[in-house]
Amino acid sequence: MIEFLSKWTKTVGLVVIIVTILEMLLPENKTKKYIKMVMGTYILFCMISPFMQNKINLDIDNYVETSVNSSSNSKREEIENFYNQELEKEVQRRVEEENAKQQVNRDIQN
Repeated sequence: MIEFLSKWTKTVGLVVIIVTILEMLLPENKTKKYIKMVMGTYILFCMISPFMQNKINLDIDNYVETSVNSSSNSKREEIENFYNQELEKEVQRRVEEENAKQQVNRDIQN
């Protein structure tokens, strides 16, 4: 988790520095405000994008770290069971979404 935060902070810092340099290089004209808006949106996207991934992907790292540090087998089994339950819920949710999409497509075709 600390590695994730470190990488995220470095990426955001680099993006802010690059955008600031580009902003200083922009000529003063009517399009500058639009270019600044696009660059601000890019910074926002860079800040948010790592957190927009599936929650399960972020949780797996936490469970793996916990299970490696844990010496007890019962703790590992508990983590595995929780992970499997969450994975089943996620698969079920995606299947239901896909079925709903297919039903909508069938309704549209008919």
